[in-house]
Amino acid sequence: MTVITYAAPHRKTQDLLLRMKAMGREGLTVAALPWEERPGGFKPLVPHRPQEAMPVFPRELARRLGYAYVETTPEGLAAVISGGAAVIAGAGILPPKVVAAGVVFNTHPAYLPGVRGLDALKWAVVERRPIGVTTHVISDEPDSGILVCRELVELFPYDDFHSIARRQYEKEIEMLSRADEDYSALGEKTILAAEGPVRRRMPHLLEMRLPLATQAYLNEYFSRRNFD
Repeated sequence: MTVITYAAPHRKTQDLLLRMKAMGREGLTVAALPWEERPGGFKPLVPHRPQEAMPVFPRELARRLGYAYVETTPEGLAAVISGGAAVIAGAGILPPKVVAAGVVFNTHPAYLPGVRGLDALKWAVVERRPIGVTTHVISDEPDSGILVCRELVELFPYDDFHSIARRQYEKEIEMLSRADEDYSALGEKTILAAEGPVRRRMPHLLEMRLPLATQAYLNEYFSRRNFD
């Protein structure tokens, strides 16, 4: 199993590798891609995913955990995977030959095919879509491919946007760490339909509504549950 990441300290990678080690996963290879800063990029008004990584580079973390480590490029990643399985802890859009090189798993922070693309949790809240996480085998279409697992995020009356986001992130790490096991347990394979547009970042004017939109979402959710 290969864990795809960046050659820089990366929070999701650290959380994933530590979980997999704690669960007894051995024989992993950490494949690190070049980290590219994107100056002048869009900055969300409401950050909702953990960003603060420990100051430990993946090379050192892999060594301490007893995992193999290789630095490569997106084009060279196909040779690293070479017919095996991989999970994406951090990467941009991967070349088609990587998609075809093996079984590459990704988790998407939405209950697909409801919300594809960026800021999926934010769009789900504003548009009253189910809040969940989907594991899938990547394909040439964004947020599509073979469906591996879908799970809803548990909601509570005392939640706010950030507590939901944190629980969703933790579910992503959990589901990604067992993606190959879930895949092996599949019976009939289902292809996720590429429904709806691929979302871009949520505009700031809409982000400003998230606290109120989250409260309205929860009120509707629990009113419906109590009624049912």
